[in-house]
Amino acid sequence: MNIRDSDGHTPITFGIADNDEDRLAAISALLNAGADLEIPNNKGATALHVACFQGAPQVAELLLEAGVDANTESTVVNLVKPLDYAMLRLQTQHAKRL
Repeated sequence: MNIRDSDGHTPITFGIADNDEDRLAAISALLNAGADLEIPNNKGATALHVACFQGAPQVAELLLEAGVDANTESTVVNLVKPLDYAMLRLQTQHAKRL
């Protein structure tokens, strides 16, 4: 469940791009199975970074409820935090939660 593809994405980060109900259910199942939420991809982004960048507030909320660290800085891309991505995408409600 924590395996990575050639870009460093795990099943959690791979599934974030689509914010539909089926993906949310799949991500919830991975969370319940103990998926590691802090594994960065090759750009240093964690699952929460990806959710914020992709504009997936429902996924971000699931991740926050699961205890992901909202202040983790990307290790490769200019030390960006998930909040920075949320602000970049003009997701004000999402940014308030972070």
